[in-house]
Amino acid sequence: EFPEQSRSTEPVYAAYSLSAGICLPGIIPRVRRSDMTDLRLKIQSDFNNLFSGGKRAFSPSFTMIYAPAKQMRMGISVGKRHGKSVKRNRIKRLLREAFRSVREEFQGNYSIVLVPKVKDDYSFFTFRKHLQWIIAREKL
Repeated sequence: EFPEQSRSTEPVYAAYSLSAGICLPGIIPRVRRSDMTDLRLKIQSDFNNLFSGGKRAFSPSFTMIYAPAKQMRMGISVGKRHGKSVKRNRIKRLLREAFRSVREEFQGNYSIVLVPKVKDDYSFFTFRKHLQWIIAREKL
């Protein structure tokens, strides 16, 4: 007794509100990948430079390591102690989306590495709240 599905070739996207966190189950919101690919830290030497010379800011759910830069860039470091790859990839997706939602709040350009802490449960809203808290506290 399932409703008839339309035979349209167009994908169906739900109305998605990031601020309210509303999305119908089973429907994936449309995300522009090009928004974040230009902003990622990818090179090992960039990570090493930040780990050795960047400032650290701590929150209950992650540590943010940052340094001033010419362009805003972000990387994520999730170790194997967080669990198997499915869980690590979910943590990275949540952190990327949280960063994407608050990146307009930064006053300048920074290179940033986010290192999550080991927890039982991870939430997009917690990551976003803690990012906003660090931005305000560190005056970034």
